Amino acid sequence: MPRYTVRVRYEQDTDIHVYARDEAEAMEKAEDIVSGWNNVISAESQDAEEE
Repeated sequence: MPRYTVRVRYEQDTDIHVYARDEAEAMEKAEDIVSGWNNVISAESQDAEEE
């Protein structure tokens, strides 16, 4: 049986904790952090909530 290499794109949601002055800064920091992870093509924050 032949073997194939298949490229697959997928999404995954995760919560991360960051320190920031406000929600906008928190979302930007979170996107920057996730964008630095291995093989991440893009990152988009959904919402932010103060703890």
